[in-house]
Amino acid sequence: MSNDGRVRARRRAADATAGRRAEARVERLSELSIVNAACEIIQDVGVECLTMRRLSDELGVALGATYHHVPTRHALLRLVALQLYASVSMPPPDAGDWATRLKQLMIELSEVVKSYPGMIDFMMTTSGDEVFPKQLNREVRTLLAEAGFGERSTVTLMSLLFFYCGGMTRAMSGSPGNTAPPPKAKAVFEDGLDVLLDGARARLEADRGRRRKRT
Repeated sequence: MSNDGRVRARRRAADATAGRRAEARVERLSELSIVNAACEIIQDVGVECLTMRRLSDELGVALGATYHHVPTRHALLRLVALQLYASVSMPPPDAGDWATRLKQLMIELSEVVKSYPGMIDFMMTTSGDEVFPKQLNREVRTLLAEAGFGERSTVTLMSLLFFYCGGMTRAMSGSPGNTAPPPKAKAVFEDGLDVLLDGARARLEADRGRRRKRT
């Protein structure tokens, strides 16, 4: 075989190997692997710099392969939000009363989300039905119902905590490469939670009083 023939043969072999590797990457591609890669990009450079093309390059697959699993960037960010929520859990009953457990949950959630620059903005501007896991929603509602809150008070308190924690998490979130929060931000955040929960305790007593009057 001539030198040219051997070169062409080696190129064909290299192309075939590259093709098999690309096929293997596509076969391993899944919704979970896509979301994990997106989380890494967001941690490194923030939500604004996350594109479907950049994500596909990171995964080493064609853009169409990524879209096959996740049809839009919005859908991708929704999956990321769900994964962030899923990484926190309701503290167990022995952690304290309803207020203590709820405070711990909010602090843990804030700690997780602030590590992903820009995600809190997406989470706050997207319908809760899209990004808030049903199981966690049930657990919070159950906690408040068992404490004695009425339905209206439960919805109000959950909304207040969501927007307060979202706003404070945004304030505490650093930009990519600079994650240092403003001075004393965490202490202010936790003090604010205490103020909200003190108000919730007063509403709880009012709910209990209304139920006693009805009986």
